[in-house]
Amino acid sequence: MSQELKCSVTLRPSKYWLLLCIVIHSLVLGLLLNWQILISLQLLYTVVIIVLCGYQCRQHWLRRPSFTYFTSGYIQFDAGGELFVFSKDSRSADLFIQLSYISLNKGHVQSLCIMRDAIDDTDYRRLVRTIKILK
Repeated sequence: MSQELKCSVTLRPSKYWLLLCIVIHSLVLGLLLNWQILISLQLLYTVVIIVLCGYQCRQHWLRRPSFTYFTSGYIQFDAGGELFVFSKDSRSADLFIQLSYISLNKGHVQSLCIMRDAIDDTDYRRLVRTIKILK
């Protein structure tokens, strides 16, 4: 007889994703500053891009997925919300987990890609083990 575990996970932003965003925004800012000759407009563009980047980072932080999954193969995104079943399409690799799940009510498959550094090591190993067992 196996025991069912209930595991709550709140993801943190991926360092790789944030680094990519910083590089892209820095390139755009560099191009704008190179293109614009007037110092006052350079300063204005710099402030606008920094404010927009700050806003996007805040939105990214607020939309972090959190979910509860059960080792029996169910996942729940809201407390008391709808239950989903892990799909056989779920897979794991060294750098990410692609978590596919099916709505019990609607029956269509959805996916959530979880980067390796966005989840704690113990939660990552437990989730990978659960996916492998359910396949």
